[in-house]
Amino acid sequence: MGSRRIDEASLENIITESKASCNKGWLVELFYVSDSDADEPHYRCYLRNLYTSKKVKLPNLTAKFNYSKQILTAPPTEEQQPCFVLSLIENERSLLFCRLGDLTWSQWSWLPHWSEGQRSTIDDSIKINDKVYALCDRTRLFEIETQGDELGSKDCGPILPSSSLFCICGLVESCGELFAVGRKSIFDTYVYKMDFSLNRGEQVFKLSLDRCFAFLGTSLASFSAAEFGVGDNTIFFKETELGITDDYDYVSSKEKDDDPSLYAFNLADSSLSVWNTSRGTRTTLQDHSQIRKFNLSRWFQDHDQIHEEKFQEDGESSRWFQLPLDTQILVIQCLSSVYDVMNFRAVCKDWKSLVHPIEWSPNHGDEDSSPPFEYPWLMFPQGEKGMYNFFDPIANLMHSISIPELENCKVRYSHQGWLLVTRAPYSIFFFERFTKERIELPELGRYEGWFDAFCVSGTPTSTDWQICAISNSIPRSRSLLIYLMRPGREVWTWFGIDCSYHIPCPSFSNLVFDGECFCYLAKNGKFIYFKIETTDDHLHCVVKGSSSTSSFSKYWRQFLVCYQDELISVWIDQKRNSIDVFKLDSEEDEWVEVKSLDEKILYLSQTTSLAVEAAAPPEIKNTVQFSMFSDIHGNGGNISYSLKVQRFRVYKNSIQGYSSLGDLYDTKEIFLGGTWIQPLVQPHANWNI
Repeated sequence: MGSRRIDEASLENIITESKASCNKGWLVELFYVSDSDADEPHYRCYLRNLYTSKKVKLPNLTAKFNYSKQILTAPPTEEQQPCFVLSLIENERSLLFCRLGDLTWSQWSWLPHWSEGQRSTIDDSIKINDKVYALCDRTRLFEIETQGDELGSKDCGPILPSSSLFCICGLVESCGELFAVGRKSIFDTYVYKMDFSLNRGEQVFKLSLDRCFAFLGTSLASFSAAEFGVGDNTIFFKETELGITDDYDYVSSKEKDDDPSLYAFNLADSSLSVWNTSRGTRTTLQDHSQIRKFNLSRWFQDHDQIHEEKFQEDGESSRWFQLPLDTQILVIQCLSSVYDVMNFRAVCKDWKSLVHPIEWSPNHGDEDSSPPFEYPWLMFPQGEKGMYNFFDPIANLMHSISIPELENCKVRYSHQGWLLVTRAPYSIFFFERFTKERIELPELGRYEGWFDAFCVSGTPTSTDWQICAISNSIPRSRSLLIYLMRPGREVWTWFGIDCSYHIPCPSFSNLVFDGECFCYLAKNGKFIYFKIETTDDHLHCVVKGSSSTSSFSKYWRQFLVCYQDELISVWIDQKRNSIDVFKLDSEEDEWVEVKSLDEKILYLSQTTSLAVEAAAPPEIKNTVQFSMFSDIHGNGGNISYSLKVQRFRVYKNSIQGYSSLGDLYDTKEIFLGGTWIQPLVQPHANWNI
């Protein structure tokens, strides 16, 4: 069978077919009526069979509520089970129900004993294995039971970790199992599978074999990846606008009609792919872990051999070696980087014999050691258990290594080779990859998924390091949640800051440390400084930035970088076809646009953003390096932006060089799973002359 096209319409069809299949083709249809003859606006309701077009009339449904979903407990033709029709009310703990033959709808409310006096909601419902389950308070699962002409409920336990963690969540059946999907944003998605034997949900990083999920609005469905020619273990969705109905609660509204973007979140590496549905869609999400990939387990011995693949023995080798020895020595003296040495060895067999393979050794920051390798690599999970990729954008090489210590973990930040790592539900620790040193930290006071960004002020071997963690996407709250930790403390200090008038929530940016304060950039151009007094744990919070915030509304994403106490912000346009770079005028607290980075290179990710000024190749200088790969240029390199030519580009190979990209559609971003890391290693070259 040929692959089918993936787009928004096909996802809607998948969800419709899924709803119909569990009730022998029967669906609930609502038609809004507001004509003058009606007493009040209402919905005309029918049951319709998707396969036979047979219809059954239901009582009219009042239009004074917003309804999120309708559920059938059984097909209307089923004699063994009663047919109830349930209509969930958005942001309420109530639902309306009726049976065939009823003249009106009845109301049923769910009020668990643990939430008495608190606001509760029924967020989603699903029929699976002839049972109806509902998700409540974005956390707990319960079964809706039919008891004669009435409804009852039975608590099944928590399926999601926190009622305040996700702004959008829903239930889905896949291969006879029940899953819950929670989304904090388009960048961060969690999946949990219900274990009825334990009465709780367990987080999973891999769906059933050959399965993907479609997620539109609050509706979910499972479908075959092979049938559509896409990679499995992926969740497809449209970006949803978020609004606030009152002072306490977020609600989800319809997908953005003016946004042609369709997204795919991969669970294995927490990556996000995006493409433009208005100009056609791809049918394959490529695996970019195959970019000239090598096993880093033998990296200290084999790294130089990677470059030697470029060498092919031909008649030119003897001509190069026939150069006078003093000329060859002059060439060698001009080799300014490890990459120059590797390329020198790749010229010919004779030149290869002049220098031993590059040797690498750990650099522990000792006074007697030479400077460590200065160019960052992008580190991200490969998808297999404990396997990680390290991508080198200078050499366009991908290294692979097994790190079992980081299985099912998230790398949240990197600093001078050290990684700050979290593992659900509350664990957090420092980890140094090459020495495998691990330093445990006190458990987080909240589930690790709460936090959108982390930052560390210094290495864990110093005496004055601090960690700052921020949550800017908490449903039912307009506050920033700040957690702080420093040496000698056994618990985290936390603060709630009401910045709703200055900092839009959510903003989804990275944190940086400028030498004195932690800094966070909002999507309106404002930025906030956090500084904690070591004497009394008092948090100083200052909001700065341009008073003209409307000019930043044209941007889709923002990143913050600190270079030698200078703040630089990078903004991606809503159309994804350009970026703008600004430097902070600290005297005026204004962002000033710059057209060149001079010799600097910026490395951007949601976890860690870095700036490097070094003797890099000319094509790398004055660029912005993203934690993104192209899905339409084969196994090329990461995506970068050249400020010189004002274009996105991707490195294809040594012959074709860089290829320009019109925009960032058809790309894959390594989001929370990836970070830029400066490895604590140093190269050594030994010559045979």
